[in-house]
Amino acid sequence: MKVSQSQPDESSPEPLLRFGLRQMLTVMAILSVLLALLVKTDGYWPGVIGMGALLIFAHVFGTVVGNRLSSTSRTPSVEDSQRPSFRDSQGQIVSSEVETTPLAYRDHVVRWKYIVTGIGGAVGTLLGAWGLATALGDEVTWPGLALGAVSCGVFGAWLAFMAYSFGSITRHAWRHANEGHKASQRKL
Repeated sequence: MKVSQSQPDESSPEPLLRFGLRQMLTVMAILSVLLALLVKTDGYWPGVIGMGALLIFAHVFGTVVGNRLSSTSRTPSVEDSQRPSFRDSQGQIVSSEVETTPLAYRDHVVRWKYIVTGIGGAVGTLLGAWGLATALGDEVTWPGLALGAVSCGVFGAWLAFMAYSFGSITRHAWRHANEGHKASQRKL
């Protein structure tokens, strides 16, 4: 006996998140183990376990949503190149296609990235070593101080990279927006 499966209608959008019974039972088992660990441990370990689980959940959730959005996004087709044109108020023929902004190109972020990241790592390492030595004094060993300083250096490099990337992209977007505004003011 053949069972025919109905094909989904291509015009109806699929839900963003779709899980089956197996995934639901797996998540419930993982949550049960996590909650049992949180109840059985004492001290600061419940916080460590909870934050680790939250970090892993956020990573997996972001990956699922990102993959789902990229797989359902509309890809350019032949129809896009045949969009109609129209005439503006001066009679000029204007295409209805949207221009690609310079933010699509990532070359402008690379310029000082390595220098700023290196300086952030060095400052983080020095501040971390000084802070640990000041706070803990003789209670910390040299390997512990070195590990803490390197950890602070990695964090400093990450913060410097993030701040530089955000500032560079914001500056670039602001310049692009002002150029568009100035161009539209000149047309008036």
